[in-house]
Amino acid sequence: MKLGILGAGELGRTFSDIARSMGIYDAIIFYDDFNSVTFTGERTYGDQNAMIKDFEAGKIDEVAIAIGYEHLQEKQEMFHRLESKVCFAKLIHPSAVIDETACLQDGLIIHAGCVVGPRTIIERGVFLNISGAVSHDAKLGSSTFCGPGVKVAGNVVVGSSCYLSTGVTIGTGVHVNSGWTVAAGAVLIKSVGALPVENQFLAGVPARIKLRS
Repeated sequence: MKLGILGAGELGRTFSDIARSMGIYDAIIFYDDFNSVTFTGERTYGDQNAMIKDFEAGKIDEVAIAIGYEHLQEKQEMFHRLESKVCFAKLIHPSAVIDETACLQDGLIIHAGCVVGPRTIIERGVFLNISGAVSHDAKLGSSTFCGPGVKVAGNVVVGSSCYLSTGVTIGTGVHVNSGWTVAAGAVLIKSVGALPVENQFLAGVPARIKLRS
């Protein structure tokens, strides 16, 4: 199979590394809407329109969207635009431990050393970075981005397009509405509602609402 990655920066390289470790892709092709060269200095194969044409022509079989945590809403919108036009890859590092009852949607990325527990739901476009852990009966909403070492306890619900930075811990039963940013090392012990102001986020132990400087 041939994989097309939309996004030729460092995140694209990470996705490429995971894809190569799976041993099922004989070619990985990069596209980018803004850059004409990849992280290695090689030329990309065009923008997302070129990627769609290549998929329709059978030049690629699956697509991964490598958009980082600063543009999660745009990533969510891109999935909606492309869902009827391409097939999304499901990239899972071979070292990840996935319970057989977990529900993993296409378009997600699971990095090395991750653990996904029973009856967990991980939706389209989620990125679970190195050594992340999601316990039983939890849910990560679409396009949520998890930094390295994020730990999610049982019965947690995280909404769509959230950014959980490095080392975030979410306690049992906590609900996090869509769009929240949680700072590195924060510990959430109670549920939080909808984000009222764009420049607010959660930080601290226990986590509280903060203002961005």
